[in-house]
Amino acid sequence: LKNGYTFKLKENQKIVIKDVSIFSKVEFKEKEKAGFKLISDLKAEPKANDKVSLVAQNDYKTTGKINIKAKKTLENKDLNAYDFIFDLYQDGKIIKSASNLKDGLVYFSSLYFDNKDVGKTYEYVIKERVNNSKGMTFDTHEEKVKVSIKDNGDGTLTITPDYGENIPEFKNIYKATGDLSIKAYKKVKGSVDKTYPTFNFILKNKATGLKVAEGVNNDKGEINFSKIKFTEK
Repeated sequence: LKNGYTFKLKENQKIVIKDVSIFSKVEFKEKEKAGFKLISDLKAEPKANDKVSLVAQNDYKTTGKINIKAKKTLENKDLNAYDFIFDLYQDGKIIKSASNLKDGLVYFSSLYFDNKDVGKTYEYVIKERVNNSKGMTFDTHEEKVKVSIKDNGDGTLTITPDYGENIPEFKNIYKATGDLSIKAYKKVKGSVDKTYPTFNFILKNKATGLKVAEGVNNDKGEINFSKIKFTEK
């Protein structure tokens, strides 16, 4: 072999180099390969009739991470960032928490994996926290997520959630109700005894022309219309 010669060895393969000069210092350098680290010394100073054995020993490390996602939708009300909180469970314990963004997406902070996780599948559960927000009906279902781990052989992992492109969705429904009582007064000119005949009144929606309430004056001229009901719409 000449200085700078390159050769390849597979696992447990050997190469024998003969007739090395006793005046030479021998050193082998291994080309870097993703995920692999040389942890043995490949240097020797052979003497006459020596048989020197050098072993190239590598340590392999592979790592990867994933951000499990969810999606929040809200009916009948604009969704704002950080409106709702979600928890990620493993074995019944909360391991991550996150809030929705303006677009509804929820990103849990990274889960990290390494060599010991290769070939395994882990199961998680996503739940939305329920609070006392008035008018809000919460989505209380539990979303199970399975994550599988595969080694790419180059120091990286492929970590795949079983939901694929179908991100788990949680949908809340907002409802608000209220009513309004409108009052008016009926005045009759020329009334001496200050008593009023009965009149019927109709209250209409100016935009649609539709009737929204009815009323009748009392003997004092006061008109109390029936309550007008409103919702979040």
